Amino acid sequence: MVYRIKNGYMVRNIADEWIILPTDNASHDFNGMMLINESGAFIWKELEDGNDKEALINALFMEYNVDRETAEKDIEEFLNTLSNCGLLLDNNEDINELN
Repeated sequence: MVYRIKNGYMVRNIADEWIILPTDNASHDFNGMMLINESGAFIWKELEDGNDKEALINALFMEYNVDRETAEKDIEEFLNTLSNCGLLLDNNEDINELN
């Protein structure tokens, strides 16, 4: 399964804090902002191009030199958080949502 961020959200570094912000019409569905850590911002960037879970785990493993079990756990938790907040595209959603 390939994971992608829904259109209408961005990550910005503001005063040394990584923040997920809605843009355009997404602000109707997601009121506010979400703070994430540096590794969350790294995973977000990997999700912008679309990646499967294995690619995300490998990228985190290589970037932060963590053990594989920690990378798997962190990816799973981050994907669950994004999914629960409605920030990930469902595989059934139209590919046009990406643009």
